[in-house]
Amino acid sequence: EKQLEQKSLEASSMKNLNTDLQAQIKKYKDEIDRLNETVKKARATEEVLAAQKEIKRLGTELSMKNKQLAVEADKAKEYLDQLTKVTEELEQAQAKLREMAPKSELNSAKSEIQSLTNHALSKAKEAKELEAQLANLRSELQKVKSER
Repeated sequence: EKQLEQKSLEASSMKNLNTDLQAQIKKYKDEIDRLNETVKKARATEEVLAAQKEIKRLGTELSMKNKQLAVEADKAKEYLDQLTKVTEELEQAQAKLREMAPKSELNSAKSEIQSLTNHALSKAKEAKELEAQLANLRSELQKVKSER
């Protein structure tokens, strides 16, 4: 009978110990879940910070592209202004030569005019290339803006 009582006490003690252990296991699982949530939040915060950093970098890049675009636009305008001026001067020179020059001098003047015209065409080509570069920069700028 004592043995039975002893075994009953041991069984009861084991049952209590088992209940305590299960409670501790549940407590540890809850703590692990809480820590996992904390880690998820920390990762999300890191991702937000990384995204903010990337947005700032893109903003800086966009600002630099805007400045570069403005410089290129100014250069293109300057070349177009020069081209317009040279073209006007050529037209005036041709008109004066037609009025003033005898036929014999007209041929050498025509040669000079042709040379000046070629120069003007070269400048026009440079201006068109600059306009194309400007258009490319504007397109690239739009891409950067749309990526933001």
